[in-house]
Amino acid sequence: MLETLRGLLETAKATTYELLALLLPGAIILAALERTCGILIPFDTIGTITTAYIFGMVLQAIADFVLKRKRIAKWIQSEKPTWKPSADYALRLIQKKLEAAPAEATLDVCLTQVGARRSIYDKFIALRDTARGLAFATVVTAALVIVDEWDAITSGSRPYAVAKVAAAILFAIVMFLAFIQRYARFYPLANQAVYGQFLATQFDARTNPPEKE
Repeated sequence: MLETLRGLLETAKATTYELLALLLPGAIILAALERTCGILIPFDTIGTITTAYIFGMVLQAIADFVLKRKRIAKWIQSEKPTWKPSADYALRLIQKKLEAAPAEATLDVCLTQVGARRSIYDKFIALRDTARGLAFATVVTAALVIVDEWDAITSGSRPYAVAKVAAAILFAIVMFLAFIQRYARFYPLANQAVYGQFLATQFDARTNPPEKE
């Protein structure tokens, strides 16, 4: 009973994180559009949540497409992945039972084996997506605000105006890179967690074999 309740609570947490990964970036874009373009969303709260969810979905799709380009992915994942040795070892264990198991199936098999313990994997994936969405939401919001406030930003002497524009752009870049760093941090942790848990289940199975009747 306690295990079932714990599983439900973990599932609820993962679902909450997944919703935040869509709603939070989408809400930021929506707020920026309402402020800069004067867009009005019908149906009050329900309309706002729905619109934020849609914006979040579109933003995540664009961000996923951009960050999966080879050069960009190579730059983000410049450090040697710490989960790779665990993945290789997990594949060798899997191939002892399934000789023809391809390397591409390692993650799927491990996720199936860990069962309810996979909630931590879902959590890291959701945190990764949240950071990715906020990174691109920062770029869109900064562009909207700079265009909308262009007259105010460029007011004053020319050196002062250039300094303000440069500061606004630099701030947006720093925020974008900060969220991208979080994205790069959470991405390997998801794989590391699931492979580690899979190896732990294999260790438990060897040290605690089922009792014979």
